[in-house]
Amino acid sequence: MAGKALVIGAQGVLGNFIAKGLSEAAWDVTRAGRRPEDAADFRQLDLADPKSVSDGVRGFDLIVSTAREPAL
Repeated sequence: MAGKALVIGAQGVLGNFIAKGLSEAAWDVTRAGRRPEDAADFRQLDLADPKSVSDGVRGFDLIVSTAREPAL
């Protein structure tokens, strides 16, 4: 069984595609992005804020980011 995956940038085309693929491969997927969204599988995350990133990525076995953030 796959573990827990966080897909940062899942509101975009590539991130959404990756999130769906991981979900189909039996991963428990949480999608993340900067724009608020009312969905049970979504987490708002600001890559420009180190605390937001630190708090937001805890507890995942796999983290995929399709979002460009120069500070990272």
